[in-house]
Amino acid sequence: MEARGWVTREPDPLYGRIVKLSLTDSARELLAGCDETVGGLEEEMLAGIDAQHVSLLRELLLTCGRNLR
Repeated sequence: MEARGWVTREPDPLYGRIVKLSLTDSARELLAGCDETVGGLEEEMLAGIDAQHVSLLRELLLTCGRNLR
């Protein structure tokens, strides 16, 4: 990620052994584009499903994800 210019590393000013990672503006732009793409796919996937079932689906998928941790 650092080689692609998505994060920067800086030593923590108080604790020399800690290295702080920060997202670059380039990474933020990339993530925004990903969010937009995923949002469109989600809309397409959930078209025709009522809001109550969408809510239930999201809840169930979150539970599945937690169960796999």
